[in-house]
Amino acid sequence: MLITPLYTTFAYNRHWWKKPRATATTGEAATIFNKLHAEKHRRHFPTMAGVIFVLATTIATLFFNLSRAETWLPLAALAGAAG
Repeated sequence: MLITPLYTTFAYNRHWWKKPRATATTGEAATIFNKLHAEKHRRHFPTMAGVIFVLATTIATLFFNLSRAETWLPLAALAGAAG
């Protein structure tokens, strides 16, 4: 929870939100797509918030789990799936 305000400020400064698609998969202008999804692109919500979950889980596991006999594989799987 302490990382969230830092990430949100960083994401707003880097403009990490969904941007409207300019072209369709066929190469022509995506006018219908933009009409249907215009409301979603009007609001600027940062994306990639899963980074906070993976980072917080990794930090908590590394610093607060003193018995690491069975945590390396799940932690590596989490980090690998996130990357």
